[in-house]
Amino acid sequence: MNELRPEGRTPVSSGDERPPCFGVPEKVCPKDENQVIEPQAECLSCALVRSCLQQALRREGAIVDTTPVRKVSGFLRRWSDKKLNTT
Repeated sequence: MNELRPEGRTPVSSGDERPPCFGVPEKVCPKDENQVIEPQAECLSCALVRSCLQQALRREGAIVDTTPVRKVSGFLRRWSDKKLNTT
């Protein structure tokens, strides 16, 4: 994890200045001998820690993206079914 800058937070600018370890599961949240994900302590000082861990967990398959459109369409489908069945 020497790509991280433990002496201070990684700067966030308007450009896309991400460290090389950004979102790489093996570097930011490797699994221990019991296959439990362990976020690294060095990552806590990084300004991008949240988005980095989310990206890493998506790559691992631990987070599945659900888009707002799916949620709304699912709600509308259930609501419509209820309305149709209450007649």
